[in-house]
Amino acid sequence: MTAIAVSPALKMVGLVLFLVGSTSIMGPFWTIPTLFLTGASAAIGTAVINSCNSFGGFFATFISGFIQTRFGFTGILLFVCMCYILAILLTATLPLNHQKTEVKMVAKDTSK
Repeated sequence: MTAIAVSPALKMVGLVLFLVGSTSIMGPFWTIPTLFLTGASAAIGTAVINSCNSFGGFFATFISGFIQTRFGFTGILLFVCMCYILAILLTATLPLNHQKTEVKMVAKDTSK
């Protein structure tokens, strides 16, 4: 909406809706690993999410700069929209049975 709007008021409404949507997803996003994993597996799943977050934060500046020089501000907004649509589709493909799996870690007995 913000990318194609002409009115400044409509652009502001679009940016506010974008901010509300992008910040409200953080709570459910961080709980996804604990729906399917337990114990050490859940910790690893959370660590993977954190690593993806760091990876995205590093490359987002380069990608957004490239898109802005090629397509302008509208291109950045459309790119973010496509990323959110991809995230929605990937989340929709998660299994709904909520069976938790646990990774069993076996320690070696080094006391001998």
